[in-house]
Amino acid sequence: MHIPKTSGTSLVVAVSNAIQPKKVVTGLDRYLFGRFDDFETLAPEAKRTVFLQPSDIPDDGDMLHGHIPLSAVNERYPDAQLLALLREARVRLLSHYLFWRSQSPAQMAAWGRWGEIVAISRRPLVDFLTDRRIVAHTDNMALRMLLWPHPLIPDGDFIDPKHDETLLRQARTSLSRFDHVDIVENDAKIENLSRWLGRPVGYPSLNKVHAPTDLPKLNLQAELSEAATQRLAASSRLDAVLWATVVQTRLPQANHHELANQTFSRAIARYATD
Repeated sequence: MHIPKTSGTSLVVAVSNAIQPKKVVTGLDRYLFGRFDDFETLAPEAKRTVFLQPSDIPDDGDMLHGHIPLSAVNERYPDAQLLALLREARVRLLSHYLFWRSQSPAQMAAWGRWGEIVAISRRPLVDFLTDRRIVAHTDNMALRMLLWPHPLIPDGDFIDPKHDETLLRQARTSLSRFDHVDIVENDAKIENLSRWLGRPVGYPSLNKVHAPTDLPKLNLQAELSEAATQRLAASSRLDAVLWATVVQTRLPQANHHELANQTFSRAIARYATD
């Protein structure tokens, strides 16, 4: 289950090279698009990658990966071994913003009117974080992918904090059913993955975010206004708890608060130089 901007592209290559699957199934789930429904504006090559309903996912592969929520995976591959990486939640969200922002109009041309939605990322960070059209990507995305569809998770609005305890309890249960879960920040993640697979793995560094060439250089520190910082925290609060849960399992000696803050600070410094 590839949560965007959690080293998933590298993970897919590592696992695929290690197990040599005969048929790989991959794509994007309808869930990602929220209330967007102008799929007829997508070019055929883009539209072919979108599963508008779980039954569109071929069920004869021996490896499935993609931005697909757990419910769809379970429906089409009920006996699958489940694998996921989580990432410090604020950093994941900032990386998502920067990745979308790096997509040029030419790159998004095949995506029709969805390209106009992705272009929200070319506006200030606070606009990206508060636009309800993209909450599937910006509002606690890991939890959403674990629980979608859910009556307490709207597809066109932010999750109400009054439901946090209920949703976190259910999300932890869903996460506990995974066969292998780790965090991007774990230096031993490759070793852990190799041990789980029972064979050595190579882990390439792929799909890095690059600054767009047709926009002025982004001053991320300036983008992190008080309003943007508050929204960033709110939109990652539930994913932060899930990430901390995995930290406590994978790195029991670590202080997850300190690790989160160190990771966030280093990311801000790194993105400022990109």
